Amino acid sequence: MKKIIGLLLPLILIVIGIQFTRDYFGNNGAETKAKYEKLISEGQTATANLASQYKETTIKIAGLPIKLYEIEYSFSVNGQEYSGTKSLKEPPGKPQMEVTYLSSDPSENAINPNEELNSIREYERSSSTLYIGLGLLLVGLIIAYSRIKSFRKQKNDLNNRKEKEVKQKTEEKTEFRNEKKSKYRLDKIELVNKKSTDSKKIIESLKKDNKIKKDFEPSDHSKYMPKNN
Repeated sequence: MKKIIGLLLPLILIVIGIQFTRDYFGNNGAETKAKYEKLISEGQTATANLASQYKETTIKIAGLPIKLYEIEYSFSVNGQEYSGTKSLKEPPGKPQMEVTYLSSDPSENAINPNEELNSIREYERSSSTLYIGLGLLLVGLIIAYSRIKSFRKQKNDLNNRKEKEVKQKTEEKTEFRNEKKSKYRLDKIELVNKKSTDSKKIIESLKKDNKIKKDFEPSDHSKYMPKNN
């Protein structure tokens, strides 16, 4: 499990880093900006009733925890009920707030669209998104390089270990064969020497017993020579 997490971690960091960097250079907030700009220029106002409960969340910006309070609201236009959500920096202190909506489509609405638009513009001017994206991308690449390098080292070590084992076995077999051949030669030489020694002993013994005969006796060859007339 740890190995899988270790392999996925750099990939996740790279993907998140690319997303942050793309968001900084991209134009993902164009539609939202256009919506708030239209609400500011063309919007109508109404009184919205806030829900009795809200959702508290904590986010970190530059390492600092910031609490946000998300609350739902509803309002009525021409007898038709519409709703929306609003994120506040502190719990709501009153049950109602003013909402801005488009008369052509009241579902397009927001509480304090000026504040929302300024937040988007401030976000676009901030370089923190770019720095975070580049940081995550760099860390992900470094970890990925380290993982690949470690994997290659393990693979090379395994291959080297196998090569050493094969080489060692080959040397052991060669040494065993050489020892066997050397022993065979020594045994053969020893056997020959032993036979030679035994033969000499036998011959000496026969000589002593006068049991060895000469291979031939001297003969007179003169009788075979041609005679002179």
